[in-house]
Amino acid sequence: MEKVLSAADVESLVVMTNERRVWKRGRSCIIASRPVIKGYVLVRCCPIPAAMMGLLQVDDVIDIVGGAIRPYRADADSISRFKKMAAEGKYDPGTPKAHGFKLKEKVRVTDGPFASFPAIIVAIDDEKALVSVEVDIFGRPTPVHMHLDQIEKM
Repeated sequence: MEKVLSAADVESLVVMTNERRVWKRGRSCIIASRPVIKGYVLVRCCPIPAAMMGLLQVDDVIDIVGGAIRPYRADADSISRFKKMAAEGKYDPGTPKAHGFKLKEKVRVTDGPFASFPAIIVAIDDEKALVSVEVDIFGRPTPVHMHLDQIEKM
């Protein structure tokens, strides 16, 4: 999808984790970089109706966060902080960290395009330090997979 958007002169960004090397069963394996927020592409364009309708015409685009009439706008500081944290490896999986989160607990998203959105924890993966939360997007709960560092207790 990034290639299609760049061909249309639309600036897009998919923040990726860093590639890393791990040892499994005495062998060195390389874990490829993966998107930090699966299924979402950050796009910079004018928020006019014609641009929003053009984005919706791109294959595999389901909807726009906030809707085509009032799209959610992430400020430049948040995007640069998001890129910096990805470059520093903050989103890279590492050793499991202790956390105090419980299922069905209300939390607030602290980072990424859903920053400051309230959410409810649906599942926690301690081994990968990932959490599945339901964020109220488009007027209904939408499941989003995030890193444990991207949420905080309310």
